[in-house]
Amino acid sequence: MTRHPLRTALLTSAGLIVAGFVVIALGQRVVARTLDVSDQMAGIVSGGIGGIALISVGCVFALVQVGRFVEDGARSDTDTVIDIVAQLNALPPAPDPPRKTSRRRAP
Repeated sequence: MTRHPLRTALLTSAGLIVAGFVVIALGQRVVARTLDVSDQMAGIVSGGIGGIALISVGCVFALVQVGRFVEDGARSDTDTVIDIVAQLNALPPAPDPPRKTSRRRAP
């Protein structure tokens, strides 16, 4: 059984987002355990900024993959419309309707 590529991409994105929150939580634990400002700054930089970066990358990756999936669906719909138009063009032309002749009286 094969997985849909969008599912795999969204699971990867979710993993990155969860990892970002875990890194933020670990950074917060480092900051909360010490009173030394230099250790707190290390926790803020590595945990906070690193976690936000992971969350951002996960969100952007998910948005790009969903956009590609939607575009692929739109392209498929366009191909279907083009196929229908091509089939309609292959039909024989409809006969011309009968013309009405004008009856003029001679003066």
